[in-house]
Amino acid sequence: MIDKSKTKIDEFWQLGSFTSFLGVNNTRIEFVSFEKEKNKSCLVIVPGRSEGYLKYKEVAYDFFCRGFNLIIMDHRGQGLSQRMTLNPQKGYVSSFSDYVNDLNVLIDKHLPLHENGEVYLLAHSMGGCIAASYLDVNKCHPFKAAVLTSPMLGINAGGLPTWLAKLIVNIGSWLNNKI
Repeated sequence: MIDKSKTKIDEFWQLGSFTSFLGVNNTRIEFVSFEKEKNKSCLVIVPGRSEGYLKYKEVAYDFFCRGFNLIIMDHRGQGLSQRMTLNPQKGYVSSFSDYVNDLNVLIDKHLPLHENGEVYLLAHSMGGCIAASYLDVNKCHPFKAAVLTSPMLGINAGGLPTWLAKLIVNIGSWLNNKI
């Protein structure tokens, strides 16, 4: 039996505008946008760590059907965006602020139509941390409201003292760079 809702979502996905821009250090950042003139509001979706925009097909479809134009990015080193290491499985960013600066470029230069409408932000996990940092740095942002689901604002060290957790992370990072 054919899942008709899946077919509708796949048909919708084909209507997207798939493109890229150059972020910090000329790193290629991929994104997708969906626009329809009658949609007046816009939703920016900022995915979490190791999530690409492809994960958000159904969410995008649902919001688009409810009258939102959309834009979803793949962070540097994730999804279809450019990697900064030779190993495509290894996540790396030289500075967390690069993520925030990339989001700033996306919003400043590529936001879909939203004339006379409102702009909203939906961010998950690491995307929530990036979005919170963006909102903190950009006091004059276009968003009427933001929803941050499970924002990665800290790490649960499971009862370990902070100094020990940091030491373990730093040793792990050092070892990871040796591989």
